[in-house]
Amino acid sequence: MILPFAPFVVFIALCWARLRVHGGTRWRVSFLEAGVLLASGTLAASELLSLGAWLRPGWVAIGWTVGAAIGLGYLWRSATTDQTTRRHIGRKFRLLRQCDWQPRFEWIAVGLVLALTGIVAWVSPPTNFDSMTYQFPRVMHWLQQGTTDHYPTSNLRQLAYGPGAVYWQLHLWALWDGDRAASLVQWFATLGGAVALSLWIRRLFSGKAVGLAVLAAVTMPMAVLQASSSQTDQQVAGWLLVAVALLTTSRTQTTGQL
Repeated sequence: MILPFAPFVVFIALCWARLRVHGGTRWRVSFLEAGVLLASGTLAASELLSLGAWLRPGWVAIGWTVGAAIGLGYLWRSATTDQTTRRHIGRKFRLLRQCDWQPRFEWIAVGLVLALTGIVAWVSPPTNFDSMTYQFPRVMHWLQQGTTDHYPTSNLRQLAYGPGAVYWQLHLWALWDGDRAASLVQWFATLGGAVALSLWIRRLFSGKAVGLAVLAAVTMPMAVLQASSSQTDQQVAGWLLVAVALLTTSRTQTTGQL
C-alpha cells in the first residue's frame, strides 16, 4: 500500500527543491512549479516507455519506485544540510503561531468545498459516459499493449482525443491496480487551479477580494461536479490558470508571500 503514494513523495521532494531555490519563500509559486515539473516528467516518461512498448503496470511501478527513492534521499539530505530553507520555513510557522491570525470565512468555505469534493472523488467510482466509453478503455488498451499506438476500435474518440490528461489516469491505474484514484486527477487540478487563482488574482483585486474570487471559482456548478469526476475538462482549466499565474507573477511581487 506504500507504492500508490509514490507520486506524492516525488511531488513533496519537488516542492522542497523549488522552495530551496526561492530561499524558503514563495510557497504557492513553488507548489505550482512542482506540479508543472511532475506533470512534465509523467508525460515524458509515458512517451519514452511507449517507444519501447514498456508502458505496462510493472514498468510504471518501477519508475515511480525509483523516483520516490530518489525523492526521499533528496529530502533527507537537504533537510539535514540546508539550514537557510529550514530557517525561513520555521520562521513562517512561528509567525503563524504567534500572531492572532484566523482564516476568513471565504477561505474556510474554500477548504470545505475542496475537502468534500475530495472525499466524493475518493469514495465514488467513475461512472460517467465519457470515462466508460473512451477514456478508460484506451487506458486499459495502452497498459495491455505497452504503447499508445493506435488499435482497432469502433469509438474513434479513443484514438483522436489528446492523451495528455489521461496519462495521469494511466499511471494511477497502474499503481492502484484499478480506477480507485482516477477521479483524484480532476480534484488535484481543482486544487492547483485554486492556488494559481489566489496567486495572480491579487494583481486585479485587493487581498480581501481574493478569497471571494477563489470561492466563486471552486463553487461553480460545473467545477464542483468535475472536481469529483474522471473527466478531463477541469485539468484544462487548471493548467490555464497555472500558466497565467506563473507567467504573470514576478519575483518582486511574490517575495515573502505564501
